[in-house]
Amino acid sequence: MGPTGSTQIKVPFSMNDLDSWKEIVKGYWDDLIGVTKRYELIVKNQDPDWKDIDIMLDALTETEKQLILKMAQTYVQAQITASNLPGNVDNYVP
Repeated sequence: MGPTGSTQIKVPFSMNDLDSWKEIVKGYWDDLIGVTKRYELIVKNQDPDWKDIDIMLDALTETEKQLILKMAQTYVQAQITASNLPGNVDNYVP
């Protein structure tokens, strides 16, 4: 417990985690919803930063990676437009 409450310890992905993720994303185009749900579970469980997310995206092809980043930018822009997020897209998606 830290001076202002609980302390969060960041644990990097293990090689086994990354190997498992690579196996999951091999079927990205065959199971978009399934892969997305697994990704959402990882995000909720691990609270990754952009460095972690970039490592996960490296398991995809460059085209898939760019498509996902573009979709993330579109989603964030919609949230900013709806006043659900402050700032601009660059604050949230690199």
